[in-house]
Amino acid sequence: MSTTYSTQRSGVTLTGVGAVALAFVISLVGAGVDLLTGVGLRRGFAVALVIGAVVAALLVRVKDLYAVAVSPPLIYITISILASIPHANGAFSSKKQFAALAANWLVYGFPEMAAATVLAATIATIRLLMNRR
Repeated sequence: MSTTYSTQRSGVTLTGVGAVALAFVISLVGAGVDLLTGVGLRRGFAVALVIGAVVAALLVRVKDLYAVAVSPPLIYITISILASIPHANGAFSSKKQFAALAANWLVYGFPEMAAATVLAATIATIRLLMNRR
């Protein structure tokens, strides 16, 4: 009697677009909590960004892992822009002001983006290695 092990996952798997959309929605919920409870994006958004990246990396199809691994910075910037629109006061009309605002997001958001990206990439690497068996 021989036992055959399958490398296929059972359960929920998402396409790359679906997984990135899920990570975006989770991050958007965290941003919403931050914006409803105070001014600006804070730890709620940061934690939601990391959780969204991890959940997406766990649920995405193996062939779409790359999309999830590179998405956290794009999600961060997109939500930062959306959250800034009500308080922009003309910052989006000037390229120079927008560049300064974007630089601010990149500098202060780097820890969250890095943590989310590293965790998603680590999960992706582990899943790829486990899929090779």
